[in-house]
Amino acid sequence: MATDIRPITVENYLAMILDGTIPPDARLELLDGRLVEQMTKYPPHNFSARQLGLLLKSLVPAPWLISEEKSLALGRFWRPEPDLAVIRGPNDRYRASDPKADDVALLIEVADSSYSTDRGEKWRAYASARIPIYWIVNINQRLVEVYREPTGRGQNAAYRTTEIFGAESVVPVMIDGQNVGRVVVKEILP
Repeated sequence: MATDIRPITVENYLAMILDGTIPPDARLELLDGRLVEQMTKYPPHNFSARQLGLLLKSLVPAPWLISEEKSLALGRFWRPEPDLAVIRGPNDRYRASDPKADDVALLIEVADSSYSTDRGEKWRAYASARIPIYWIVNINQRLVEVYREPTGRGQNAAYRTTEIFGAESVVPVMIDGQNVGRVVVKEILP
């Protein structure tokens, strides 16, 4: 007997949440039409994400907002929950819908055991959605990877520019083409 497995759309996913098919305590993301269980976070990951959130809140000017582990709608089959995103405010814009790619200035994933997904499938998806700047805080390598200039679509999506910032480096925080401050890498590493 053949099974008909179709990609899940964001619309289907939201309906499954509302009707209780997906329980409220489920830790899932919708990636490329598939429900993917989110990684279990441990103290080093939590420290880096929390520290980055605190630093960004002091740097990012209004009306931009810091969104921590909240959903984004990045196309028909993508509803990831990145560790951090700088999104266009005010918050009232999102009463009835998730922020979309055009609302995102900077997206950050803190990677340890999730590095292969963050640098693989999510990296391509974020480039395809035209997220202008994507950071991966690579805990294991003790560095921050910064990707800019998204190009291509789907499996051909990529970022044209890559910069690697070691523990002693300073990463400029760029929002909507403006340098709004900087982050010292060693301050966000566990």
